[in-house]
Amino acid sequence: MTELERYQSIVQYAVEGIFQSTPDGRYLLVNPALARMYGYESPVEMLAEVTDISKSVYVDPTVRDNFKQLMESEGKVTGLEYQVRRKDGTTIWISEHARAVRNEAGQVIYYEGFVEDITHRKRIEDQLRQSQKMDAVGRLAGGVAHDFNNILTAILGYAELLHRDATDELTRSRAAEVRRNTERAAALCRQLLVFSRKQALQPKLVNPNAVVADMEKMLQGLIGENIKLVTHCAADLQHTKADPSQLEQVILNLAVNARDAMPAGGTLTIETQNVRLTHADVARYPELPAGDYILLAMSDTGHGMSAAVKARIFEPFFTTKPAGKGTGLGLATCYGIIKQSNGHIAVYSEEHVGTTFKVYLPGVLADATALPAPKPTPKPKRGTETILLAEDEPAIREIAATTLRELGYFVIEAADGREAMNLAQQRGCKDIDLLLTDVVMPEMGGKELAYWLRAVSPRTRVLFTSGYTDKSVIRSGVLNPGTRFLQKPFPLTTLAQEVRLTLDN
Repeated sequence: MTELERYQSIVQYAVEGIFQSTPDGRYLLVNPALARMYGYESPVEMLAEVTDISKSVYVDPTVRDNFKQLMESEGKVTGLEYQVRRKDGTTIWISEHARAVRNEAGQVIYYEGFVEDITHRKRIEDQLRQSQKMDAVGRLAGGVAHDFNNILTAILGYAELLHRDATDELTRSRAAEVRRNTERAAALCRQLLVFSRKQALQPKLVNPNAVVADMEKMLQGLIGENIKLVTHCAADLQHTKADPSQLEQVILNLAVNARDAMPAGGTLTIETQNVRLTHADVARYPELPAGDYILLAMSDTGHGMSAAVKARIFEPFFTTKPAGKGTGLGLATCYGIIKQSNGHIAVYSEEHVGTTFKVYLPGVLADATALPAPKPTPKPKRGTETILLAEDEPAIREIAATTLRELGYFVIEAADGREAMNLAQQRGCKDIDLLLTDVVMPEMGGKELAYWLRAVSPRTRVLFTSGYTDKSVIRSGVLNPGTRFLQKPFPLTTLAQEVRLTLDN
């Protein structure tokens, strides 16, 4: 192999993106890794379609100006982080290292450098910042609650003395009112202490199924007759180590939250199941180790919530309810209880569709013996069929497409139902063997997309995915019973198996 061939091999097979571009914004060279990173099938396609980097790639146009200024003044950039737009319109974060190449007159003739996709790292950093923020708020809340409890203790004591020594009914009545309101304030302090994880718990081995069963009648009375309560509890559910009364508090708070989200009625679905989280699964939850967990999911068919609300939903005193209708401590209390029980609580919600809260608690066998060893995962079967993948979450779409392509499938990617429809028409609807689609997407949802595609191509199989649980999307009428469904988050091996099963059955 000549020296030139060795350099060509490095560029061709590098795992990071490599490029050369002109100062006026044209790519001269891109390697296959950069083309894939930006969503193109090949370097040839990317060079043909990206004629102006500033317009096609940069999410923030000012980034290009800053890049050029650095090149002029420093001659290089190191670790420059910014967002770029992929071919399908989705965005990713990259880190760029580049230098300016000049001619003998000192003029810049082109730039060359390396590009790394850091989207996953950015997501983890955001999660870490959110976790640190919640911890800081928790410490502050715990300190305030501790000091305030001391003050309330004195107020309550003096109110009791005043009530005891009162010589007339009016004074006695006013002292009783002071005591009642002091006790209400003390209850708020207890909730703050739970959120800050400074409330003493009394954990013991408990089966969440038993807790749900004991609370079922009370929950139905709490949510009202216009809301249907549905439970699906796994028969072989493992136990977990938690404070039963605090677990009841979590279920109550989530039920109240669901009730308030469905003023006109709806369905509240409670599910339990055993789940095994792999190292890939817990990448979304850095504080959780991989292992066996109990999943307690509570789903409503209410109005859902926006991304901005979801980002603050567990903060103490944050509420979207009118003044006087809530303290904003219900979900913060749930957060504190679950964290103190070494678990995790996550929320999945879409506006006008509904909300699912997922509580993960460490699983323990009833006799507290060692957990069974995981069964060996069968090697995923390969295929050659054409799959139309419709998923509005870029990270999920990318990893699913990559996995399926590695197994031999031809994958067409779409960021929403409308784009999937257009791509299906371009490809030829009858050539699509499987539609793999998220249930809820902008522009057009998965149910509407599947209905349209099956009408023009009855042979096409359909596999739905969603962050909601299967029982909740079927009970709410979004999907029909018997529909093939894959719940997020899913291991990639499970994705491969479900795709193959759907195609074969």
